[in-house]
Amino acid sequence: MRYGKKINEWVLRQISFVVMGLFVFLFAGIFSQAQAINCGDEIKTNTSLDADLDCSIENVTALTVFGPASLDLNGFEVKCFSGQNGIDVKKEGATIINGTVSGADIGIRLREDGYHRAINMRVINCSSRGIRVQSDNNELTNNYIENSGKGIRVDGNFNQINGNTMVNNAAENCDVKGSKNLLLNNIAKDGPEECFLIGDLESKPTEQEANDNLFQNNVAINCGAGGFVAASGTSGNYIIRNTAFENSPSDFIDYNRNCKDNEWILNTAGSGSPRCTTLPGILRHSIFGN
Repeated sequence: MRYGKKINEWVLRQISFVVMGLFVFLFAGIFSQAQAINCGDEIKTNTSLDADLDCSIENVTALTVFGPASLDLNGFEVKCFSGQNGIDVKKEGATIINGTVSGADIGIRLREDGYHRAINMRVINCSSRGIRVQSDNNELTNNYIENSGKGIRVDGNFNQINGNTMVNNAAENCDVKGSKNLLLNNIAKDGPEECFLIGDLESKPTEQEANDNLFQNNVAINCGAGGFVAASGTSGNYIIRNTAFENSPSDFIDYNRNCKDNEWILNTAGSGSPRCTTLPGILRHSIFGN
């Protein structure tokens, strides 16, 4: 089957993320210790916050977490200096869960060797980006990003972005530049730019790297430059069973002529440009569900 290999890759990655997520929830909290943390600290063992942390007047990255350590914010807030990162995540396999990051340049930054997780985080009022994914094989689950520059920026590959909510961010609510990422069950609403942007509108078509991504069961509402937008030169992206409404100028936009390079299937929208983005399409494989 023409697309069987691609779908098998998506399914295997979803299974692996589920297994890793169960491990995090079952074991991360068991081995962490609540303790006093200072601004600028490096976290190298499993740790939980025992109070809010105010770094808003200290010109440092608030916290740096080195994988495979976990940081459980335990419901507390890290207030950050406006020109610095909030939580900078390095090496491989770190976990950030259960708290708020506010006032940073980049709220949470996942980089270096990847396989990091940010789960149940609230990221607000970050000037550049709420969460930036600069590595591969990371998981963002059930996070809330509001009033930041860009909501979520994905530069890496093979990441899973699942169940996140992005509201009223100044640039794109969700901006995907990498390839083979899974974006499932996310909500993006309000703001002057795109709700979901695939690729870079300012890059030449031959320079695009946002290919072979899956967007499924996401919702885009009331964004000023389109709900789901695919830049010219992007290819192999599947935009399936998403919902978009009240976006300007259109709910679905593909800058590739006649949508010839991306698959738009069974989406629900008030308007589409071009028309091929809102046709019923043919669901080629039952693996995507009913």
